[in-house]
Amino acid sequence: MKSLSCHIQGLAADNEQEIADALAGLDSCGILIGPNESLVHFRQRIEKLIGEIGQIRRGSSRFKDIYAGAYPIEENLRSAAADIVWKFYKFRPDWMPAWVSKKHTGIFSEGILYEIDGLLPAIFLKKAGTLRSAAILAHEMCHAAKMPYPDSAYEEWFPRRVESSGFRRIFGNFFRRWQIPALAIVSFEACAVLFILGMPLLGMLALAPAAALVFREITLRARLRRVRDKLCKSGYDPLPIMFRMDDNEMCLLAKSRDPKQWIEDMSKSSHRWKMYKTKFSKRQSGEIPS
Repeated sequence: MKSLSCHIQGLAADNEQEIADALAGLDSCGILIGPNESLVHFRQRIEKLIGEIGQIRRGSSRFKDIYAGAYPIEENLRSAAADIVWKFYKFRPDWMPAWVSKKHTGIFSEGILYEIDGLLPAIFLKKAGTLRSAAILAHEMCHAAKMPYPDSAYEEWFPRRVESSGFRRIFGNFFRRWQIPALAIVSFEACAVLFILGMPLLGMLALAPAAALVFREITLRARLRRVRDKLCKSGYDPLPIMFRMDDNEMCLLAKSRDPKQWIEDMSKSSHRWKMYKTKFSKRQSGEIPS
């Protein structure tokens, strides 16, 4: 936590490079500055976050009743999960509070994130000894890092990327809200029943909601591909930047005719994007895209 304190001090620097370095250091720890979040608010939020984590470690947290009965996740599992996140998105959130508790995860979840007081992430796993435990923890770490962000149509797309299951990676985002698969199932069932009853026209009409949902997912994936391709061609490591973009930025970059200039313009008006431009440039890291 000492290194975090140094980065926090850098946010108040007069020098632009010191600010960029501080943002990059915090970003690498999984403490992301939110879209449109000021440096002042970001610093205040981090100071509160560090204070709460310190109280958890000392056993004096005001939120201790929330995780009562759970036991902390071992360091080797936490480190393995952080390594997975780093591989995909270039941040290592091994500081995040995480416990094992069947009571907290419930019947159907393997892992769950509690957002406490809009500030503190608290991750719970149902089991810590399975082959998938590190990936599940990494998944929840991704959600926790995006807490400062608004709701997204890609809510599950990026966290699911860290998992090995092909089904979860392909269809996971479809389950970002329970209403989406529920509506699709009802639509398909209504269609089948109406066809059986000899009412094919009504059956086709009943299929419209499911078709609209599928079309929506296809559109979202097409936008992701456009953004990824434009970032690659512009000389950037795409996944880390895409993870940190909000939906509006994703849409604007996908529509941009000159992605390099779009990123340049964003970096001139945003400390956040100035940091992204430097940190995730393949040329900056010595990796020249083909």
